[in-house]
Amino acid sequence: MTLSRRAALLIVPVLLVGYLLVALAVYFVERSSIERREQARLHTQLTELGATFSVYASFADSYLFAVSESEELHRFMQETDDRYRKRALGSRLEAAFGNLTRSRSDYIAFSLIDTEGKPEYFFASTDNPFREQSSQELAFAQHSFSAKALSSIEVLTLESGASLLVQNRLLDLRTLAAPLPNHLEHSVAVQVAVELTSFDDQLRRLRGIYGGSLQYSQTMTESMEPFSSQVRLLPNLYLRVVPDPSFIAEQLGSMKTTLALGALMLCALCSVLLMWLIRRFITRPVQVLERQLSEVMHGMQNRISYSGNDEIGRLARQFQQLYGQLDDAYRRSRQLAEQDSLTELPNRNRFYELAVRELKIAGDRKLQVGLLYIDLDHFKFVNDKYGHSVGDALLKSFAHRASALLQSECNRSPSCGHAVLARLAGDEFAVLLFGYVDAGQPEHLATRLLNLVKDGYQFEMGSYPVTLSIGIARFPEDGHNITQLISNADTAMYQAKSAGKNRVAFYSQELARKARRELEIEHQLKVIDFDQELYLTYMPIIDAQGLIDGCEALLRWESPTLGWVGPDSFIPIAERTGLYGQIDRWVVQRSLDDLQQLKALLGDSITLSINLSSAELTVPDFDQYMRDQLERVGVKAECIEVEMTETFGVEASVQRNQMLARLRGLGLQIAIDDFGTGYTSMMQMVEYPVDKVKLDRSFIERLIEPANQRLLAPIISLCHARGLRVTAEGVETEQQAQLLVAAGCDCLQGYLFGKPMRLKQLETWVQERRAEQISADLEVIEPRSVQT
Repeated sequence: MTLSRRAALLIVPVLLVGYLLVALAVYFVERSSIERREQARLHTQLTELGATFSVYASFADSYLFAVSESEELHRFMQETDDRYRKRALGSRLEAAFGNLTRSRSDYIAFSLIDTEGKPEYFFASTDNPFREQSSQELAFAQHSFSAKALSSIEVLTLESGASLLVQNRLLDLRTLAAPLPNHLEHSVAVQVAVELTSFDDQLRRLRGIYGGSLQYSQTMTESMEPFSSQVRLLPNLYLRVVPDPSFIAEQLGSMKTTLALGALMLCALCSVLLMWLIRRFITRPVQVLERQLSEVMHGMQNRISYSGNDEIGRLARQFQQLYGQLDDAYRRSRQLAEQDSLTELPNRNRFYELAVRELKIAGDRKLQVGLLYIDLDHFKFVNDKYGHSVGDALLKSFAHRASALLQSECNRSPSCGHAVLARLAGDEFAVLLFGYVDAGQPEHLATRLLNLVKDGYQFEMGSYPVTLSIGIARFPEDGHNITQLISNADTAMYQAKSAGKNRVAFYSQELARKARRELEIEHQLKVIDFDQELYLTYMPIIDAQGLIDGCEALLRWESPTLGWVGPDSFIPIAERTGLYGQIDRWVVQRSLDDLQQLKALLGDSITLSINLSSAELTVPDFDQYMRDQLERVGVKAECIEVEMTETFGVEASVQRNQMLARLRGLGLQIAIDDFGTGYTSMMQMVEYPVDKVKLDRSFIERLIEPANQRLLAPIISLCHARGLRVTAEGVETEQQAQLLVAAGCDCLQGYLFGKPMRLKQLETWVQERRAEQISADLEVIEPRSVQT
């Protein structure tokens, strides 16, 4: 979309909306003004109407008072001769009353009405000689008697539509005064009725102007309509006028049309003017600049020739400068995008590009491609312990040596092919091998790379315990694209790590099955029913005198889906996925629940060892959790030993050491499990806040070899000098037990004494052990008896 069109699409709607908003504001202001003006006009007319009504009401009241107090009326009411009263006295009343009714109304009537609602006398001043008293007038008089209202006034609407103001006054025939409310039987209603001629004329004019409705009410009411008014006619009579909604709508309609047309015309005029100005001074110069910039980018000319001194001209010169900078930056950024900044090796993106290209060539030509996935073992330990500067220097040194080695190997012969080393992330590298003939070339290069770190990694900054784990995947056997090869080589690399690190592993279907097995274990751990699938076994621990020192709680898992799953399989996965916390807490609760039975079987002085993940040392409230569990079962902390693997020493931090100190503060004993499998020195380990060191089975096997036996006693003595007890794990023969006891080992643990057993099996083991001890004691006693 061109700039002109975009400007039109932006400007026209904005102008249109702006003018419409202005028109709308004007409309609302004018509407409010019209409504206020008409409201005031209506109020004025109703005020005039109320004044007209007041004149009639005053006249009726005065008229009624004059009639009620006149001598002629009194004589008429006291006269008993009906014929005389109607002829002689009636004529005098008419003559007297006629003087009061001139020019007041088209219809003025005076009547006397008895208690039964019948007229005794009626006189009307009207142009119609046949007009009679209406039934409504009589009904109103009768209502006054029934309501015992001594004086009342009302506006009646006759069948002709005329309004009639009727006022009653009750007089006692005997006293010619107002009767008592409860003695109206000798009373008569003196009634005056006045037709509201002028008032009706004004009402008709209001209807003609406003339409709508006229409503009488006895009380003043709140109006729900925005445009209405009401006036008080009598103390208990109000007239409300509600104009027809079309009265205001008709006045506003023409104004709406005028404002809308004016807004549209102004919008169209301003839009045309603005579009011409924008095209003349903005879009046309921009089009010229765009054309010249395009020619520069496509090499059709060397520079932008726009020479104006306005903003477009300055923009053109800035574009020229920016183009030169971008061209330089492009070359540098492409290098950075394809090269790792630390090691200057190809990065992951560049490696993927090269791999995709070579895999396509290999696929077309039926060639082999190998991928080596390399991970530096224990690099995190070096990085955390010695600092990132040492870690970065080690990575750079390794990248340089590995690149030189690969180049040297590939240059030996054209059949060796080519190798590209890349850094994928952190301490992970990859080698792409292509163009080789010998199928053993990937393994050969992997072996040569392992030789770089066979005794740890040594360079100018020192010697560090870093080795390599290398996984190999081959095209097309192990994958048909780079994603599959990377994934499978990564799987093989983890297999090398699991097998002990510092070795090479090839991807295979067995590895794939193992990876699937690990995924299944991870999934089942997330939905595991702890009480139904997990259980504890207990392995006895024997002291140097052959007595039971305690036992170790070992976790076992019997999955209904996977079958029996060994702890070596699922515990690392639980730690890796963050599920270790729930498992550890279940182990603590269950083992503490079993402690009383264990003491009953093995003795009250035993120590229960519980294996926990070293990651628990980073949980802030773990010590509080242990305190709560000990209080729950009522067990002293001194008989509980918490075992942490040696790796916690490698990952030790202030936070972990503080947690160990708080656990020991509770009275718990802390033991280092599986010592000898990692890279932590004995001097480092004995500095940690622990109570016991448990020597791993593989470490024991190396120490009891004839060449290494002289190291066994000093290691144990060093631990004793630091106040640490020593337990040897994996003892399976009497010879091993004798050597370890002779070297000063405090406790022994292994299948020589007892395998991990559930409580029922442990009970049987205890019984058999006691039986063996009794038998051994009898064999000792029997020879003594013979000598005696």
